[in-house]
Amino acid sequence: MNTVVSGNESEIHDEPHIQARRITVSHTHALVEERGLDAQTVADHFDLTASDVYHALAY
Repeated sequence: MNTVVSGNESEIHDEPHIQARRITVSHTHALVEERGLDAQTVADHFDLTASDVYHALAY
């Protein structure tokens, strides 16, 4: 299953986001890479798996 939905396929956002969630790839990136939060911390905050966060970062 694809974890990330591209902006072209999305009815929610004009940018890629985590499937069935409103959290965008860019927001996930900002939390982990710019704010320095651990992927598991972000996952716990948004009720995701760490795998979801890593898939978003890899996108």
